[in-house]
Amino acid sequence: MNLASTAVTSTQSYSDYGLLLVGALGNVASVLGNDTAQVEFTIAEGGTGDVTIDAAATGIVLSLLSTQEIVVQRYDTSLGAWTTIVNTAVGDFANLLTLTGSGVTLNLSGLGEGQYRVLTYNTSLLATGSYTSLDVDVHQTSAGIISGPTISTGNVMTDDTAPTGTTVTAITNANGVSTPVGAGGVISRDNTARCTLIRMAVTPTR
Repeated sequence: MNLASTAVTSTQSYSDYGLLLVGALGNVASVLGNDTAQVEFTIAEGGTGDVTIDAAATGIVLSLLSTQEIVVQRYDTSLGAWTTIVNTAVGDFANLLTLTGSGVTLNLSGLGEGQYRVLTYNTSLLATGSYTSLDVDVHQTSAGIISGPTISTGNVMTDDTAPTGTTVTAITNANGVSTPVGAGGVISRDNTARCTLIRMAVTPTR
C-alpha cells in the first residue's frame, strides 16, 4: 500500500564556547555557570532525535583528548532536576566516543521527547583554565499520522511502502482501539484471506 505520513523531519544546530569543566562529573556539574560551555535542546512531544556532538579542544587540552568526556543529561520534570543519561567516562558509553584531531565526537540515536543538556569535561587537572567549544546537531522526526488506502488485498506486512525513516509502532482502528505492533507485526484477515486495513493513526519512530 502507498502510505503517506504527516511526520516532519528537521535539523537544528547549536553551539557554545566557554570554560572547560575539570574534574569528576559529580563535582563539576555543581559548578556550572554562564561561562561554562553547555548546550541545551528540546525534542518535541512524540518525536525522536538523532544527535551528533563535537567537543573541540584548545591549547594543552589537545594533548589530553584521552581524558576528554561528554555528558548528556535529560531534565526530569518529576524531580525538577537534570539526570545524566550518557557519561562517556562510564562503562559502555566510553565506546561511543570518537577521538578526532581537535576534539571528541559522540553520536546518539533514538532520543525521546524531552529537554536535554550537553556538557563536556576533562578529568585531568592539567586542563584547568582551558576553553572548549560544543557543536550539537539534532536531527528530529516529529510524531505524525500515517494515512493511505483503507482496503488492500495482499501481504500488508511486506508490500507496504511506509515513508522512509518511520516505523509503525501502533495501529488505532475506527473505534479507537489501539493495537501495538511488535517485531512480527499484527495482521487480521477474514475467511477470504483478504486483508482489510481501516484508517490508521500511528506513531512513527526513527
